[in-house]
Amino acid sequence: MGTNLDKDPNNSNRLTHIENNCIVVDYPFQNEGAMNDLCDLSGSILISGKLIESTSIDVATLPKGVYVFYIIDSGNVRKERIQV
Repeated sequence: MGTNLDKDPNNSNRLTHIENNCIVVDYPFQNEGAMNDLCDLSGSILISGKLIESTSIDVATLPKGVYVFYIIDSGNVRKERIQV
């Protein structure tokens, strides 16, 4: 199982970016059944769902802070820290 925790916010290989209070997923999916989880730093899942191409996830109601975004795609798990 592959993992990625991107610590460089300027890295062009990021999985996501924030735009208009939404997380926009920039990850090229391998599977139409790709899933996502957004967790707080204690590991609690706050938002979970199925990803489709050009997905955006509304995070306007979440408190400002750092979260971990997971993408589960074809048996691979990728993760990235996100500042909301």
